[in-house]
Amino acid sequence: LIGGLQWKSGNDFRNSREWVTHTRTVLLDLESLLTCMVDAETGQRGYLLVHQDSYLEPYKHALAFSHDQIQTLRQLTSDNPEQQKNLDRLEPLMKAKFDELAQTIALEQRGDHAVALQIVTSNSGKNAMDEIRATVRVIQDAETSLFQQREDAYQRNSQINSELSALLLALGLGCIVALIFFSLLRRLERMQEMITICAWSKLIEFEGEWLSVEEYL
Repeated sequence: LIGGLQWKSGNDFRNSREWVTHTRTVLLDLESLLTCMVDAETGQRGYLLVHQDSYLEPYKHALAFSHDQIQTLRQLTSDNPEQQKNLDRLEPLMKAKFDELAQTIALEQRGDHAVALQIVTSNSGKNAMDEIRATVRVIQDAETSLFQQREDAYQRNSQINSELSALLLALGLGCIVALIFFSLLRRLERMQEMITICAWSKLIEFEGEWLSVEEYL
């Protein structure tokens, strides 16, 4: 029974540990996605200021990375319908932001610097980033809450697993002690079965009388 309980506890312990790792991965990926969006905007601003293609590298990287990151987050949260809805809201916001970045970069490349700056100063891009941050924060808050629940479950299962292991060890030691005690008891019983024989007369003492071997048998 204890062995069966420990087996179940061990499975629960491993599952809870995997969920903690899973949730931590989601949180890290969300942070990476937000950093990616900030890098894209920083690259755009740098290009508009100095008009050097090297400043577009963060933007190009973010453009390629963001789609893959969204798909990864969808897979990681496929068991959570609420988070899927949050990602449904986040994806078009990111697309709108990238469209704004692409538009201003294209204008700058055509030499329409003033128009590009006008779009930037219209605050449409800032508003999009604010909405992206707010949506990511909602997803992060939900994952943080899940992380705490799963961390608590992991700690409980870890403690239960340790206690059951200690109990199994104690039972094992108890069985060894019981076997040793039983073995010693059997030796004592065999010692009690020993008989007293007179070396000179070859008589055997039995219940206060001395009997011949034939009589004793």
